[in-house]
Amino acid sequence: MVCLSALGVAPMLGVQTRVARLVEVMLTGDEVGWVMGGTFDPDPVAAGYFDTVVDGILQRSGWIGDSAAIAPLWTPEEFWPLGTLTFGASVDRGAEVLKAAVLGPNADLTPIDGYPLPAPLAGSGDTGVVFGYSQSATVATAAMPDLYDGLGTSAGNLHFVLAGNPNNPMGGILARFAFPGADAHVPLLNIPLGIGATPTDLFATDIYTAEYDGWANFPQDPTNLLADVNALMGIATVHSVYKDLDPAVDLIHLGAAGQTDFFMIPTDQLPILWPVYQLGAPGELLGAALEPGLRLGIDWGYGNPGMAVHPAAEALPAGPWAVNALNQISMIDSGGQFVSGSGLAGFLPMMDPLQMLIGAEEAGVHSLLDPVNQILALAGADAVSPGIDAALHAPVELTASIDQLVMSGWNEMIAALNLTDLLGVDLSWASIFDGLPLISGAPVIAGVGLLFDLLNAVIPVP
Repeated sequence: MVCLSALGVAPMLGVQTRVARLVEVMLTGDEVGWVMGGTFDPDPVAAGYFDTVVDGILQRSGWIGDSAAIAPLWTPEEFWPLGTLTFGASVDRGAEVLKAAVLGPNADLTPIDGYPLPAPLAGSGDTGVVFGYSQSATVATAAMPDLYDGLGTSAGNLHFVLAGNPNNPMGGILARFAFPGADAHVPLLNIPLGIGATPTDLFATDIYTAEYDGWANFPQDPTNLLADVNALMGIATVHSVYKDLDPAVDLIHLGAAGQTDFFMIPTDQLPILWPVYQLGAPGELLGAALEPGLRLGIDWGYGNPGMAVHPAAEALPAGPWAVNALNQISMIDSGGQFVSGSGLAGFLPMMDPLQMLIGAEEAGVHSLLDPVNQILALAGADAVSPGIDAALHAPVELTASIDQLVMSGWNEMIAALNLTDLLGVDLSWASIFDGLPLISGAPVIAGVGLLFDLLNAVIPVP
């Protein structure tokens, strides 16, 4: 697969992009917006993060200015049995509320004291932005097709900012195990599986995801149990970071597909090690020794070998996303579109075995040096000398050189034999080892869907 042109670390959005967006909204009319809460937070004002969202993510997105009329939008945000509505029913009702707010009429919507709702966007000539977090990101996803049809030629005036999105095309749990267009849902809980991934080509959208947030960043290979447990713990330890996100934090821009930009929020401490870090200073030392190896094994569940060293590799750190042997994002092609089926769960991610070895060697070095350097720092001593560091990294450099030789030799052989043209298949090293599953999970997911259908036939939805 071919890499996006824009990868790397950036504070929210680049200044040039924000200025361009502000110019766009200034030319189209007044600026309005709606902020929805997450599960169990129907009122984002009462939940305490309405102002931080408006002053933080929304301002930094560039879609609104200081004078924008932004209001909280009440949506049910329930999740039975901790509430009267199931997740699916809550999403359906929330989608109707959002459509009424944007398209009108909005007279019957539940008001939040002190925050009058802006007039519907349809036909106004204004620019609008919708913020959805957690369940309300699914609400926004479900409403997008109808909003697009309802706005018609003015659809370009509406923008979305989604955080902790379960339908994130790059790893949302409801996109990993999806039945797009089907009336499928998890028995009893009524969690809809047919909404599919958030559309990337209807509205200009920013999607913010915290590393290892199990709702929005679930492993692609579900047989990697270490990654699964880490993601599930991430629901408890990471999923709430969006509420208080520092607007100046450095984010990892994973690129764009269609009209959608993807940003990853780094997670310094693995969720699976949360209990260890609660032990204080001893836990910090133990965590420093355990984290490099655990993080590597977890990232393998996302299709990331952990260490790309090819000279042409982009400056993208290792993390929970699929990359090819050139460290290029695998899920989006050179035309800026998602590779078919790349977001679905699957098995046996195709990773460069030598880069996996490099990752293991690098993790081993850090598992030794990181706690030692912490102990030296506590003692007031200097860190391990550069000479010792270089000696420990010698195997890494050797394996990296071998990997580059093997990759170059393979690609030269393919070119000399003209195999790509003869067979009609890209056989370059980076295309073979693209980080995506060798075996699609679609048949297994279809089988689970059949089981769900049978159970749903006998178990009524609450």
